[in-house]
Parts: sequence; C-alpha cells; structure tokens
Amino acid sequence: MDENLIETRKLSDDFFLQETNNLSDEAFLQAAYHTYLKREADEFGKHSYLQYLGNDRSKRQQVLNAFQESQEFKLLNKFDYSKYPQRLNLGCGFDIKCGYLNVDLHEYHKPDLVADIRYLHMLPSGFYEEIIAQDCLEHLPRCETELALKEWSRLLKCGGILKLRTTSLIDLLELFKAENYQTVELQQKLLQCLFGTQAYEGDWHFTAFTQKLLTYYLEAASFAKMEFNLIDGWLFDVTAEKFG
Repeated sequence: MDENLIETRKLSDDFFLQETNNLSDEAFLQAAYHTYLKREADEFGKHSYLQYLGNDRSKRQQVLNAFQESQEFKLLNKFDYSKYPQRLNLGCGFDIKCGYLNVDLHEYHKPDLVADIRYLHMLPSGFYEEIIAQDCLEHLPRCETELALKEWSRLLKCGGILKLRTTSLIDLLELFKAENYQTVELQQKLLQCLFGTQAYEGDWHFTAFTQKLLTYYLEAASFAKMEFNLIDGWLFDVTAEKFG
C-alpha cells in the first residue's frame, strides 16, 4: 500500500478499504489513524479497536465511521485557527486558559482543538507569539522529545516564546533523600511525580530531564535565551525564545 497515495487523493472510505484490504488489523488501524486523524494511534484507542475488529474485515467500515463521527476528526477538517488567539496552550488537560487556543488529545478535557500535540499540521507555521506546554513533555516517548519541540518551534514566530514545565530528574531524585520525605506515603507521591499517576490512558511519564539535556533539545529546535527555574523542588519552569 502506498500511504502517500491515500493521503493525496480525496478521502474515500471505499478507496481506503480497498488499499488496506490485505493489511493486518494493526497495520490497518495505523494507516487509518494516520489518514483520518493525522496522528499515530494512541495505545488505548488501538487496543480497543483491535478487540472490536477481531480479524473481521467486515467491521472495518464501522471503525472508519467512528473516526469520522469523532470530535477530533470534525475539528481537523473544519478547524479555523484564525478565530483563535495567537497563543497556544498545549496538552492543556482541564487547565483551559482564556486568551489561548487550548489543545489536548482527549475530548473529555473539552479543549478548543482535539489533536496530538506532536502533529499540529492544521496550524500554520510562524504564526504564534507564545506557546505554553505545562506538564506534557514528559508524557511523550523519550525518542520524540526533539520531534515535539521542533513542531512547536515551527508554529512560533521568530522571537516567539515557549514556556515549558517538566520534570527535573536530578532534583526529584534528591527529594527521596531529603529528611522531610522519609515516609512511605511521601515517597509514593514522589514516584507518582516521576512515573505519572498511571490511573488513566495518557497519564504515564516516559521521560525526565536534566538542565543539560533539555538545553540540548531546545537548542536543536532553534530556541535560545533559556531561563530555568525550579518549582516545588522538582519541576523545571523554563522560558525560551525562538530564533532564526
């Protein structure tokens, strides 16, 4: 199957099903997520659809119907970015901010735009003045840190500001040795800070940072003038400016 062919033609369920007919359920879902939702499959969604399909190709149309009925699909295909401020709040969760375009992967957070913050093709390059990304970079796979930062850099104007909040690995580990954290309950809370609550899909932490590593990734994504502060003894609060 030529995925580029599917992307460049007018989206047609019949054509898509024909092109993916010989694929396994998992490969079909990967292609469907990429073509219809313009992102990688999240593990929870993929697992649910795989269970539903059960190697029954006759159910594939129902999966495509579900994609097209989702709020995410509708926003991707009708979203008018010009109606929103030139400031982004990425991975917003329930922290919906006035004066920002609020973006999150999950519909139940009720963001302005349901989208994967790694793949924001529906938003224009060099358009935004500010991006807030609080407590979300650690939720992305470690190998995709640079990819995400470069995508956010693409969205910012030259001189635009990125505001990050994410895990400081060394400072968090130091708290385990601190005298006032020597109870099981408090150390369990520190583990939650490091690995996420793991109570629902998406609240898993895949990475953490040192100042040296985060500086490296930011510079690779064309950011400079970085300022690092520490919050609550373990969170980096970083401001950086896009250059070039």
